[in-house]
Amino acid sequence: NSFAMALGSVPFEFSGRGLVLMDPPYEPYNEYVAWTLSLLKLFRRQWPSSCIAVWYPVFDERQTTSLYHRVRHLQVGDVLVAEMNITLQGSEALASSGVMFANAPEELEDELAQMLPALGHLLEQKQGT
Repeated sequence: NSFAMALGSVPFEFSGRGLVLMDPPYEPYNEYVAWTLSLLKLFRRQWPSSCIAVWYPVFDERQTTSLYHRVRHLQVGDVLVAEMNITLQGSEALASSGVMFANAPEELEDELAQMLPALGHLLEQKQGT
């Protein structure tokens, strides 16, 4: 429970390498971003060897650019960004999203460059389902 941990009621006793996946609700947007960024900063400070993956929706360029600037301002180290946009004709589903990786393994960027185009192709084939 991220709320309890951040408030100090759960001991923070992680060590070594590990992965934290943050998949927050994205409505209301401003509250989600504030909480997510607070947790990102907390994890980087308390567990510096961890890789933190933060999923986020891509609604518009202004919001996404603002998110990038806010993460940079946190000074959490190098951040790898992977975004995907698929066209879903006739659908109101969220078609764009991204994941930010703070302290990502060195090989992750090359692996994503190989996998994401294939994944995008598979998802586009499933239109309307």
